[in-house]
Amino acid sequence: MIQGHHESGALLVEKWILMLGLVACVAAQTRAGLSHAGLIQEDSSACSWTDGGSETLLTVSAGRGCTLNEIISWSAQERVKVTFDIKFCYHSGSTNPEQCTGWNGAGGVDEHGFFEPFRRYTNPSTGRETPDMWWISRSGDYGYGMYAGFNKGGGYHRGTDHNPNEWHTWEVVFYNPGYNQPGDITQLYVESWTVDGETEGHTAAYQGAFAGNRGTSTSALGFAGYSGTTTHVRNLAVNYAAAGMDWLLAAGDPHLMLPHGGKADFRGEHRGIYNFLSANSLSLNVMTELADFELHSAGHKRHKDVHGSFITQAHVVARTRSGRMMRISFWASMIGELNMAWANFTVDDSLVQKIGANDDMAVEDILLHTSYSSLSVTTPEFEITVTPNKFQSLSWERNVVGLTHQLDVGIKARVTEDQFKVAPHGIVGQGWDGDGKAIDGE
Repeated sequence: MIQGHHESGALLVEKWILMLGLVACVAAQTRAGLSHAGLIQEDSSACSWTDGGSETLLTVSAGRGCTLNEIISWSAQERVKVTFDIKFCYHSGSTNPEQCTGWNGAGGVDEHGFFEPFRRYTNPSTGRETPDMWWISRSGDYGYGMYAGFNKGGGYHRGTDHNPNEWHTWEVVFYNPGYNQPGDITQLYVESWTVDGETEGHTAAYQGAFAGNRGTSTSALGFAGYSGTTTHVRNLAVNYAAAGMDWLLAAGDPHLMLPHGGKADFRGEHRGIYNFLSANSLSLNVMTELADFELHSAGHKRHKDVHGSFITQAHVVARTRSGRMMRISFWASMIGELNMAWANFTVDDSLVQKIGANDDMAVEDILLHTSYSSLSVTTPEFEITVTPNKFQSLSWERNVVGLTHQLDVGIKARVTEDQFKVAPHGIVGQGWDGDGKAIDGE
């Protein structure tokens, strides 16, 4: 857990310190895989967890489906990369992944399981939810494919030496060509799909496939198995990326995605102000507030009562090319039931101006853009996004006391690390240190 130093709200709001330069120590540790994802629905007959020390295994029962608490607003992202290890088992005793040895090669349907990126996150089911990406052992279409809702491209590709009872690493990159563009987004592309680092002979036909009308929706990731097939998953990771640059994310209570693939948990003090990024002519500061909440429902075996923190304010200070100062603020407490974006800003000593949903404002080389819910601030070196989220009874963090919304904050470098005019600092920014190494913490 990172517990950083903080400045008072008055110091931030009244003086707008541009370069706080806070540095937090992040201890290295083994990543915990799926342990941070959680499940939205509570049905142990469909999904179960096995804690294996440094990794957590998800088992999806035969003929059932699981909805993870990995919720993605596709319209707010340009690229999303999802990676995980997966195996499919079709025989008695297959609930134990180490006993998954019954593969008989191509034949009947046998092993047939699914990765489902567009599952409902409200009123989720415990069955299959298409469209999905699958493995099947049937001789007529042995290998990988897509079903229901995808424009599949050039047919099925097979690799009959591929054993589904072994762990295989999937990496899927989704691309939203309408990101930050006005109007509805009609297509979300599968930019790439690799298995164990390969496409040819396995998934090459699906590069460039698209799912129509998915870019405007919000959905949850999940997995499912066909009748008789148990699906095992480990090491799930979701990375928000664009043009080869990493999206860093502070989400939930909050979990941090750090430069070069690092991860950490962060706990702030009540109404503490923390500097996440200090860079050339740019500073991002956030406020956290403490709240009591529950993880999972009261009867669930993983239920916990938690006294944690959430990001509830985000404040950006940016200097334009001519030296004008912009100050932009986003408060979770100002977001209503419809979850529409609302922020205010000043330029130098101007009166406070407001920006609502679906709007744009440019001051020299600083661009403000709002979608329905999110705010993005784009500077020559960085893009910062702020997205409000309303607490719901079916969310992983439930029964939150005292707060109605929290903020997720994303940071993307728009230049390579050797092009930064000033080395970034701050709790998140310090990770851009040029060594290319992921630093994890808790």
